[in-house]
Amino acid sequence: MVVHSDLPYAPTTRFQPGKVKEIIQNVLKEKLGGVNYDSEQAPQWIREITDTIKLQVRGMCVVEEN
Repeated sequence: MVVHSDLPYAPTTRFQPGKVKEIIQNVLKEKLGGVNYDSEQAPQWIREITDTIKLQVRGMCVVEEN
C-alpha cells in the first residue's frame, strides 16, 4: 500500500480553502468591480480572472513550501 507522503509528487502543505476563497473574492472585486456586463468582453474577462487566480494560488503554495 502506498502512503501519500511516500509519493514524490505529494503536497508538502495542506490545502487551505479559506485563503483560496479570499484570493478569489479579491480578484473578482478587482477585475469586475464597477464593470457592466458585456457579452463580447466576458470571455476575455473570464480568461484573465482564471489566470490571475491560478497564478496567485500557485504562488501561495510556493511561498508556504519555502
